[in-house]
Amino acid sequence: MPGNVFTSQEIIDEIKAEALVEFEQLSRIYRPTFQTRKICDYLKQHIKELRPDIEVFEDCYRANLIDDANNEQLSSGNIWFDLPANDPQLEGNEPIILQGHMDMVCTYADEDTQRKMEESGVELEYHTNGTLTSRNNLTSLGADNGIGIAIMLAIVKSDTFKHGPIRFIVTTDEETGMSGATYLGLTKTGEKGGPVQGFKYLVNNDNAFDGEILLSTAGWVASVYLLPTEPDATPIDANLNIYTVTVTGLLGGHSGDWIAKRANAINIAGKIVKNVNKTSAFRLIEFTSPDSPNDNVMHTSSVVTFTSDLSYNDIISICQDVEAEFKGKFPEETGIKIKAEVSRLPENTEIRTFSHEASDRIVKLVNTIKCGVWSWKDQSIGWVETSGNLGPINMSCKKKQENGKDVWCEPSFELQAGFRSCNNEHVNQIATNNKQLAKEILGNDDLDYYRLKNLFYGWPGNDDPEFANIAKRAYETRGVKWTTRNLHGGLEVSWFKYFNPELNMLSIGAEIHNMHDNQETLYTGTLDGVIGVTLDCITQMRWITKK
Repeated sequence: MPGNVFTSQEIIDEIKAEALVEFEQLSRIYRPTFQTRKICDYLKQHIKELRPDIEVFEDCYRANLIDDANNEQLSSGNIWFDLPANDPQLEGNEPIILQGHMDMVCTYADEDTQRKMEESGVELEYHTNGTLTSRNNLTSLGADNGIGIAIMLAIVKSDTFKHGPIRFIVTTDEETGMSGATYLGLTKTGEKGGPVQGFKYLVNNDNAFDGEILLSTAGWVASVYLLPTEPDATPIDANLNIYTVTVTGLLGGHSGDWIAKRANAINIAGKIVKNVNKTSAFRLIEFTSPDSPNDNVMHTSSVVTFTSDLSYNDIISICQDVEAEFKGKFPEETGIKIKAEVSRLPENTEIRTFSHEASDRIVKLVNTIKCGVWSWKDQSIGWVETSGNLGPINMSCKKKQENGKDVWCEPSFELQAGFRSCNNEHVNQIATNNKQLAKEILGNDDLDYYRLKNLFYGWPGNDDPEFANIAKRAYETRGVKWTTRNLHGGLEVSWFKYFNPELNMLSIGAEIHNMHDNQETLYTGTLDGVIGVTLDCITQMRWITKK
């Protein structure tokens, strides 16, 4: 079959060598999310140097939406350009999009390395085992998604790789909320448009597992629940016990990857206070998840402080029952530890926290929001259809001095929760239901109890299965074991599919370990596979065109 003609190893070697050169150049540029002006300008200039005949477009509409501090205009827009066919016989091929993002997560060992990174980017270190890291692991590497952009630039540079028409899209801010892709497909007046329109095929080079072919992603609804402060709250009874329950030792992890197998410490603490909340003596003082500010992780710890007229032994018994329940539900969570401590109000201290009624609302909300898998698309392959995750949570009081007293007052409450679904009808319904839930539980008046923080739609899959088969055969011919996966998490391609329902897409990438960390490692040996598949997807457009 002519569609099984694959790119030669010689061309792959050429593209790989040039990609590593391009990656070194990209690494010299500090490019965190929302500070992409420098990398964007570099890319536009570099592309024009490589191909003076090409016009590079920037989505200034996106850039102008960012309100940079001091009007420094640190943020850029998305950019794209078209590479024409370089062989007359391929000019009629079905055009294809290659896409990646220009920003990276920047981490560093200390303030000195931060300063050096801001001035001159990432220092690279090649290792004899074929891996690539930052020098001495002092900063993150930026292979996500620098190596994807470098492969795209290497293709632009190549004269030996023969191809049909290609559109290259480099989105700006992906790492925080995918805000670049959010605006990529919109016109200035908000209608669908932009550079993904009119295309049927796209390869996203932003995966991190060799041989893995992503074929769908889940949508995302990020909700924030709020409870207004009670400035006139009465002080707690100084004769009551104050209990602090700490939940630690959980495995944690990404709320998309691990939602079916791992527990959430906020969920556990919420179940404990639900069982404690039996009398009007119960009042919440603090409820936090101190390990992470992120709303897309399974929280590994939670701390809740409250008053109760239950005995210490009663509290311990409740904690033990809840611990046993969650260990039964999540066998991998063998390290769960729940500790309860009892104290009395310190002398010369007054705590004016949420009333029993408000505390009761918070506990009801935490225990009403579903945490975990709601429904499966196909449990046999671990394809979750819809899920929910709690956190972070922050319920606390201001601490100040009043008339010589230590006073805890003006309590505030905020809970974030994230919901995923590969069913876009569910995404819309979840957003509607969340607002209604906040109104029903937290209050029925006109106060603001809810805020929709973020919403994006999922990519439910491709209409053309042959596009995935091209990638499978391309991996097979190079001896790479492939697997297909439906990602229970967000990816920029979700927005592309929303803007252009006709798109058939793949997400692939080289092997990267410890992403977004000082230990971030690129396995350069896996570049052969991902470059080969990328080039093969481009060359197979001639056979798709003739179908």
